[in-house]
Amino acid sequence: MTRVCVGGYAGLAVGEFADRLTGLEPALPQGVVERPSYVVVSRDRRWAYVVSEVTEGKVVAVPLRGEERTSRARSGGADPCHLALSPGGDLLVASNYSSGTVGLLAAAGGTLTLLDTVHLTGRGPHQRQRGPHAHQATWLSDTEVVVCDLGSDNLVGLSLSEPGAGGTPRLTQRWSLQLPPGTGPRHLVVSRDGTRLWVVGELDSTVHVLRRDPDSPSAARSGGWSVVQTVPLVPGDTEGSLAAGIVLDPGGAHVYVTVRGADVLVHYSLDPAGLLTEVGRHPTAHWPRFVGWLPGNRALVVAAERADQLQCFPVGPDGVPGAVTWTADWPEPTCLTR
Repeated sequence: MTRVCVGGYAGLAVGEFADRLTGLEPALPQGVVERPSYVVVSRDRRWAYVVSEVTEGKVVAVPLRGEERTSRARSGGADPCHLALSPGGDLLVASNYSSGTVGLLAAAGGTLTLLDTVHLTGRGPHQRQRGPHAHQATWLSDTEVVVCDLGSDNLVGLSLSEPGAGGTPRLTQRWSLQLPPGTGPRHLVVSRDGTRLWVVGELDSTVHVLRRDPDSPSAARSGGWSVVQTVPLVPGDTEGSLAAGIVLDPGGAHVYVTVRGADVLVHYSLDPAGLLTEVGRHPTAHWPRFVGWLPGNRALVVAAERADQLQCFPVGPDGVPGAVTWTADWPEPTCLTR
């Protein structure tokens, strides 16, 4: 069995997964961590690193084994909603939504330290875009991070400095790419070779496909990225629908996206160039905020926040999700991490 963590606005849970998720129970007493909406697990699986999505944002290290106590550090801003662990496992980047900042933290087991904070800038035409809103930061390599700024319609490239002896790592903005006005980039996934991105636009319910050409004349200001395809997630009027989660299959041949309001899981196949073709749509429980792979990579889990439920969609060899095989109840779930 594999232990998994479930983040949510009502609390952090741990459970066991074999062929289904069982034994979900609180990982912490009520109130120890407020609004733990996103969680990642350390490489040695001893610690869960959890955001506390509150005005004075924090990241908390929660022990998964033994009797160690929780520890915490500032996230570098307000309302952190996402964490990403570095390839080496010793750094975290926290995306702080309300303040539009990205925090860099050292993660030495149960000890967390805020090292640096980057302040994003800009705004967009939508009423929710009056300032920057960092929603997700993703490691492209050991030294490069790309940020989805929902507030400014930008993807922002940050580089990690190589500190000298005794120095502190820092993040520096290197490039930005403007997506169409009102996109609201929320989450993205990266191809295995690092040359493609698939970006979810929360506000316009789209998926944008980006290709990287490091030799492009605009590479210095855009990172070499350009949009090569845009597809709508919701046909017709998008009022009431907000695109949410996205995941790439391990073989790199399929992408799956959830849309809240429409309450659907959309399945796309990818051609050799990474372009999208819709394969099918699968109803979900209400408000599917997150989609990800369960251990073994043979089934997807959807966290339906407003239905207080996790749903399992088995995925066949052809990449097509089947009917829901089991559900697990947890209040206001927002992510699952294995």
